[in-house]
Amino acid sequence: MRTESPFGKRKAPSGQSLPKRKYFLAYEGSQTEKLYFDGIKSNRDQLKINSLIDIIPILRSCNEEGCGHPKKVVEAVKEYIDQMKGGSCKVSQLAQWTVDYINKCNMTSPIHSQKTFDNLIQYLKGEGINPNDTVRPLDAVYNLIINYFQSVSLEQLTEYLENQQISYCPGYDKVCIIVDRDPQSFKAEQYDHVMDTCQKEKYQLYVTNPCFEFWLLLHFNEVMDMNPEDLRKNAKMTNKSKRRFTEYKLRELVPGYQKNDIRFSVFLPRIEIAIRNEKKFAEDVLKLKDHLGSNVGCLIAELQS
Repeated sequence: MRTESPFGKRKAPSGQSLPKRKYFLAYEGSQTEKLYFDGIKSNRDQLKINSLIDIIPILRSCNEEGCGHPKKVVEAVKEYIDQMKGGSCKVSQLAQWTVDYINKCNMTSPIHSQKTFDNLIQYLKGEGINPNDTVRPLDAVYNLIINYFQSVSLEQLTEYLENQQISYCPGYDKVCIIVDRDPQSFKAEQYDHVMDTCQKEKYQLYVTNPCFEFWLLLHFNEVMDMNPEDLRKNAKMTNKSKRRFTEYKLRELVPGYQKNDIRFSVFLPRIEIAIRNEKKFAEDVLKLKDHLGSNVGCLIAELQS
């Protein structure tokens, strides 16, 4: 796991005595949810999001693209946060961040990124470094990794690696897990495991049943005229089509909508509508296991409070 961009030490805003509270957002999906909350972050002033809040996405690293299942997301986030709480990280995590940086600079393909990561791990093993060893910032392993990539900006790579060492304050900062309740891939026992883990670790769990597109549909009052059972089942529209019912209905309301192009400007003025409409469906995490609904609106309302 990684942060999207470097950020500095915790600072209090001008005129404020308290440090900012960080909301770390980890998504099951790699496109739609990220684009939506990027829009929330970019329009925080218009949405009246509290100035004492930082919104920080936690994204999957180069070799974690296949880790989109809610159970794997929670496990990866827990490992990441646990390392950061200790002020250190695994060598393998450091290698992931390095390849993420290379990918960001050179627009490397995921296949090439995986190969680069594997080669870097083999190089470190040859130097007697165990990928599961824990290192602290500015450890000698940094120099080994930096020397391995002689074609990149050493200064910028060093800064990027150092800035990936996030500060996290348990009980003050918040970790938010944002997932879909797709019964076909997210089984009941897995749901219970994710819910229990979040409760134990004091993470906040935000679920949309059946998928994030339903939360987007809540931005429109037309959702109240749609068949609830069709929405919950969210079946494929045809045998050959990948689009399911919720996405099909969303494209009727937002022409041109795609998972990688959600057109946030359409949703922005309707967020308060979505928060109100959400309350007409299931919002409690326990009920969201089996019932149509979402509690994403609760997160946005909390950011505004």
